[in-house]
Amino acid sequence: MKKIFFPILFLLCSFIAYSQPTTITYQGKLLDANNMPVNESAVAFTFAIYDAETGGNKIWPPNNSAATKSIDIVNGLYSVILGTGSGNDEAIEPGIFNGITPYLEVGVNATTLPRTSITSVPFSILSNNLSSSAWASPGSIGSTAPNSAAFSNLTVGTGSNSFALPVTRGTNGQVLASDGTGNTIWSTPTQGTVTSVTGTAPIVSSGGATPTISINAATTSAAGSMSAADKTKLDGIAANANNYTHPTGDGNLHVPATGTTNAGKVLTAGATAGALSWETPASGGGSSKQYIVKATNTDRVDQTVISDDPHLSVSLSANKKYFIRISVVSVRLGTENGRLRSGIRYSGQASSDYCAINDFKPDAIDGSGVTWNNSVIQDDISFLNSVGSAPSPDDFEIVINTTTAGTFAYQWGNRDIDGREIRVLKGSFMIVEELP
Repeated sequence: MKKIFFPILFLLCSFIAYSQPTTITYQGKLLDANNMPVNESAVAFTFAIYDAETGGNKIWPPNNSAATKSIDIVNGLYSVILGTGSGNDEAIEPGIFNGITPYLEVGVNATTLPRTSITSVPFSILSNNLSSSAWASPGSIGSTAPNSAAFSNLTVGTGSNSFALPVTRGTNGQVLASDGTGNTIWSTPTQGTVTSVTGTAPIVSSGGATPTISINAATTSAAGSMSAADKTKLDGIAANANNYTHPTGDGNLHVPATGTTNAGKVLTAGATAGALSWETPASGGGSSKQYIVKATNTDRVDQTVISDDPHLSVSLSANKKYFIRISVVSVRLGTENGRLRSGIRYSGQASSDYCAINDFKPDAIDGSGVTWNNSVIQDDISFLNSVGSAPSPDDFEIVINTTTAGTFAYQWGNRDIDGREIRVLKGSFMIVEELP
């Protein structure tokens, strides 16, 4: 039965490294058509090495078409040594591998298999051969490794760019120097004495053989060293800032610290250059302050006089103008009709100071435009409230000027006889707005 072999290359392994020519050990595996390992004795093999994967030139064996081997195969495995120099298995000369990738062609029982590249062994052969070869001539490497013991001198480069290296070692402290004629020599550096040292700004030297070297402090026009205080200032600059100019006058100034007492104040420029300060903004310009006071509880009014305790009150500043709106919501108790007695009080002023009422609306209220000083102003506001009807507010609008600080209060009492009780509801309120 004819067998078809499928060889598998396992390893192109080691070389015999001690002398030329050199051998190559080749191992492989053969399988039959059923992909089973072959067991057979004296199988005819042929081996040849080419310089190309296909075609090309045969480079081994040089004098025969191929090296023939009769090889025993066990479990598909075989091993053969090529280049033994016996018969047509000619010796392998290392020079055949120079500058090429060799390919091994294997034939089994007259069947030629595809060539396989040999990658590592030839280069190993060459490097091994270098270690055992002598130099062709001193100073040139040729095709073998250098042996320094063979040279009396070593020249590097060619022509006018060449120079010779000394073959002796220098003594302690010597340096390699050129003699200007293409040779290098060992030379002892010449010692000397320092007589003077100079510096270029910002480095400064005091001069003489033992100078003091220093760096001047930096200025706005000259480079120099930075003081600890300068470094502290630099660390305080915002991250990623490219430049910082210290404030020196108008248009480039430090902002005064806000502190804890300057809330609500504005930064104001002074009369002199570079003067800044935090000031309380003056009222005006359309801005105003507004206060809202509400009755928090329902007040049962059963007295015929105005209560001494103010029911709606707010503290006002001196020399200010205020608009005040008062809305009092009241309702009677029982079946008897009642009337609410109301009054205005402004306390805290000296006897000569006034809280002047510039306007009082509605105009039907007595006392419009009259001036009071620390006194109770009473006016009757009569109303009838039927049983079961919803309470309604009574509104007042007043504009006043103050000369000193004080407390503005709106108070009320029962105008009629005892028993006709009136209730002022907690929805009552007073709005005070500071005017420009």
